[in-house]
Amino acid sequence: MSESTIEERTLDTMSEKHEADQPVTRGDLRELKEYLAGALKEHEAKTQEFVRDVQTEILRAFHTFEQSREVRFQRLKAGVSNLN
Repeated sequence: MSESTIEERTLDTMSEKHEADQPVTRGDLRELKEYLAGALKEHEAKTQEFVRDVQTEILRAFHTFEQSREVRFQRLKAGVSNLN
């Protein structure tokens, strides 16, 4: 079952408990607060994972660039030393 389906079912269950003409209780607000806190933590964790993945990709790209630059530099250095 997908994550969005679970969220939709949870929200549907909450809305089924209270029709438009019934007041919301403190327990309902507490339940909603807990649900939102859990959802926020989940999204925060996903965001941190995404940022770390992006950092890794950037570091890999720089590492590849640095390796090719180092090879070119060593060739240039060897060519200059052969001229002497």
